[in-house]
Amino acid sequence: MWDPAVGDPWERGAAVQLSGRALGGAVHRVAAVAAVPAPDGTLLATTDDLGVVRLWDLATGDPAGDPLPASTGTAGLPVMTAATLPDGRRVLAVGSSLGRLRVWEPETGTVRHIALDLAPTCLAVAGPDLIVGHARGAVGLPLAGR
Repeated sequence: MWDPAVGDPWERGAAVQLSGRALGGAVHRVAAVAAVPAPDGTLLATTDDLGVVRLWDLATGDPAGDPLPASTGTAGLPVMTAATLPDGRRVLAVGSSLGRLRVWEPETGTVRHIALDLAPTCLAVAGPDLIVGHARGAVGLPLAGR
């Protein structure tokens, strides 16, 4: 991660590397990223094709809390988005090409699993709804009140 106001991202102090020490030798090949709103700034979320989701502090490159581990059906090409809902909850939605979605609230640790009969190709949050793009169009799923 680097400050785009700095012309050369390789300039000393311009870039923040994700902590390799924090990965502890784990294989985490980043396949999707999202900016996650947080009470004290923004975090970076990364996910891999195994379904592991990690949060990172942009200032230090260190992990921000425990990762969301992979679960059944979460492997595959990932898509991800994050937002603050109208009710103030911060959510991170992660989908896989196998048709599984997880909606994670990092502050509470709550995870909701949603099985779809389609493979998501992109995700977005619009107000209280999660918009799931797929090969035949898009579908909206309500996130509010859950």
